Amino acid sequence: MIDTCRTHWSSNKNSEALAAGLRHRSRAHVRNNDAPGQPFYPVSVNFHRYPICGPGMSLFMNWWLFLGGVALYLAVVAFALQEPGPSQPDPEAEKAMFDLCDTFVAKRSTGTNSSGYMAATREFNLNNIAVSRGSDSNVMMTAAMYFGACFFTIIFFIYQRRTWIWLDDQNVNSSDFAVEIKGLPTDTTNKAEIIKYLDDCLQQLGVEGQGNVCCVSIAYTYYDHQDLVDELIDNHLRAVDCPDNRRFSVLASLPPSTFKPTPEGNQGQGPKSFWIQILAYIMIGCDFDFGGIKAPGSVGIPERNWRSEDVRAFLLSLPSSGRIIVCFKTEKIADTVVSGPKWKEMPLKFRGTHTIKVREIEEQPRTVLWHNYGVPRKERRRRIENSIIIMIIIITIM
Repeated sequence: MIDTCRTHWSSNKNSEALAAGLRHRSRAHVRNNDAPGQPFYPVSVNFHRYPICGPGMSLFMNWWLFLGGVALYLAVVAFALQEPGPSQPDPEAEKAMFDLCDTFVAKRSTGTNSSGYMAATREFNLNNIAVSRGSDSNVMMTAAMYFGACFFTIIFFIYQRRTWIWLDDQNVNSSDFAVEIKGLPTDTTNKAEIIKYLDDCLQQLGVEGQGNVCCVSIAYTYYDHQDLVDELIDNHLRAVDCPDNRRFSVLASLPPSTFKPTPEGNQGQGPKSFWIQILAYIMIGCDFDFGGIKAPGSVGIPERNWRSEDVRAFLLSLPSSGRIIVCFKTEKIADTVVSGPKWKEMPLKFRGTHTIKVREIEEQPRTVLWHNYGVPRKERRRRIENSIIIMIIIITIM
């Protein structure tokens, strides 16, 4: 109920957005690109050694095996070392403890000297520990569980790290061709100037020829205009996805190989489309249009007229964060520029004065959170402080 209310209050939810999501889901189906016809993976595929959807999925599946192994180890230790039945304290020790407790109270109430009071207190605490600590087998069981779990965790961490390196070496992805560069001035938004600088650096590193830089992605600073930029990006993606700019109902019967919206009406509609439209109408306020029955949703795309010249002027006014991501022509060129996650200085200075540093990137360029670039240091410090305060409050309450 809370999710339903929250999604109805939000904007930018309508049938067009849902139809675009359905097409994206069709594109995002995981297929075996190495096999003829690009079929779906079988259910029996080995996720632990084959990096479907990247090495992270294999590491995640290994983590489940690790949890099962640790649970089995704890069960075996508990079965082997735990004493049968509840442990009972020694009656004589228990009686002695109560006698000491009475002596302790008597001495305290009569105002006995401090040395006798402390001696009675120390003797009482020692006997209390002796009675309540349990048997030696329970202590051994707890120690075996704790140290065994720590040992297996360290071994698993080493194994996961080696598995990641092995999977990353066996499979080539876009991050193997890309590097991240920092140190550029904030007015550096001319890609031609950046490419010329990179070509000069490659020549200094012994890479001959031109055209070795495939693309340059500039990380702009739009922290103060994040909502506006996100809206422009959504409008651009919607225009690319629906070039005819027509409103259409949810197309659940869209074939996987077709990414074009069908016209409005009843063509291609079936039970699948009906139930999806019902759920979308109830949960996120999309328009309902099925079998001639039309019901407008509670929310829609905000009508805002964007002039291309205004959009271009606004985007050109955004400053650079001083960081860029560069994709080279071959993996060998990227390894020549830098090898490793640590920052390394480029052989030439940008514009003769700016020292440029470069490093490898492990994340895929499409998963980079561009809006985090250019966040002011004061804002980052404020976020860290708020996170620490919230964590302390949660730990205190728990």
